[in-house]
Amino acid sequence: MRSPARISASATAWWSRRPARSSPTWCVELEKRTGQERRYEFPTRCPACGEAVVRAAEEVAIRCLNPSCPAQLRQRLHWFAHRRAMDIRGLGPALIDQLVDRGLIRSLPDLYRLELDPVAALEHMGTKSARNLLRQIAASKVRELARVLAGLGIRHVGERSARLLAAAFGSIDALKSASEERLARVAGIGPIAAESIHQFLRSAAGRRTIQQLRGFGVAMTAPRRFVPAKDGAELTGRTLVVTGTLPHFRREEIEDLIREFGGAITSSVSGNTDYLIAGENPGSKLNKAKELGIKVLSEQEFLGLIGRSDQSWTS
Repeated sequence: MRSPARISASATAWWSRRPARSSPTWCVELEKRTGQERRYEFPTRCPACGEAVVRAAEEVAIRCLNPSCPAQLRQRLHWFAHRRAMDIRGLGPALIDQLVDRGLIRSLPDLYRLELDPVAALEHMGTKSARNLLRQIAASKVRELARVLAGLGIRHVGERSARLLAAAFGSIDALKSASEERLARVAGIGPIAAESIHQFLRSAAGRRTIQQLRGFGVAMTAPRRFVPAKDGAELTGRTLVVTGTLPHFRREEIEDLIREFGGAITSSVSGNTDYLIAGENPGSKLNKAKELGIKVLSEQEFLGLIGRSDQSWTS
């Protein structure tokens, strides 16, 4: 007998996904009950920090809202250091655990307070590794606003949303002064993300984090934009795909450059692709582009297309 009864620990159940726009179905196999099942009780306190947890209206998830929770701090540090955020190489999970467990980091901005000797004393580190890590941390101070926003761990704000916000407002100060309604008007953001952003920027923890990061010299403005040379081209309305290893740019850097000129990026080649930028070992994408008659560019040819030169920056 199958029944949509309350699920309990040790129960046997099945779950299936119906066609698109239909809710999934789940049922408990009542005939397989042994009498050893027990009702699952959701925790009322965070197992990591002991603070009370909450459940937002119409959400299943239970969340700890303690900004000092060590489990949350570990995850925030991991995402802050991610290559799509502040790109701090060498700051992996094992090292983050040591930094948090030994009290060297108690909040996100503490990352910029780290000193050589305490870091060098950590397991599997040493002076050379510690010095390299501190260089990476220092280098992250000049990342663009979008990367900072992506790394702060604001709910509903990922890499794409962070780019949209940075492009729309240009600085953290303009973002902080924006109303929730103004945030929601940014294309691609919407009311749910707008509410989350607005709450974070006005919360004591959010204000403190931003103030301290700024105090350590972390850039809080959008990057300078490229101005194409006279023979350069905007990429607005164009779709590009990047494949292979480029000689001077990492994948994220060339993609950021494409976006700066208004281009769109997709992961696969199709009839809608305008250009394929190909480096070494391009794989099957190059073959498909040739079959479809899509223009293939080297890194240098792409830079020539947009008219990039040493004099093509503006404030």
